[in-house]
Amino acid sequence: MPHIRFEKYWYCDYCEFHAFAEETVKNHERTCPQKSVITNDMLRQIRAVLEKGWSADTAYRSTEYTGTPKSYGQCYVTARVMHEIFGWDIMINKKPPNNHYWNRTPDGREVDFTSDQAGGNGFDPFLTGKLSKRKYKPCREVKNQRLNHYYERVCGELLKKLKVGEL
Repeated sequence: MPHIRFEKYWYCDYCEFHAFAEETVKNHERTCPQKSVITNDMLRQIRAVLEKGWSADTAYRSTEYTGTPKSYGQCYVTARVMHEIFGWDIMINKKPPNNHYWNRTPDGREVDFTSDQAGGNGFDPFLTGKLSKRKYKPCREVKNQRLNHYYERVCGELLKKLKVGEL
């Protein structure tokens, strides 16, 4: 997985491009000869790490969380962490009763690791939505305990897998 983002630092493993400015990175992602090629195997490995971090204290409605499915109420924290680490866009559906979040990869594929909470397969979105236009602060700068707990649980393991080439 060539395009990696960590907090405010960006790196392309394919052409060794480095940057700190998000707009510079967006331009690079459009022109990089590698683009992001994300395989189903990579997605399965990422989801396995994400599942380890899901719990009642990271769920949207923690008092309703039963762990079945494990992804229940985890869409926001999951989409935010994927945005932070990989720079994937955040997609949103704002239809009641709750907003739902998932990601879009640089190659245009939409990935919803929490779609199984609504009968999906845990990879493909079960809703249609729009690109979130919001500018998100890095997870560590946000005063959201659910997000902070989740980020701390999964960020290290995902970055380790990237470093050793498992993703």
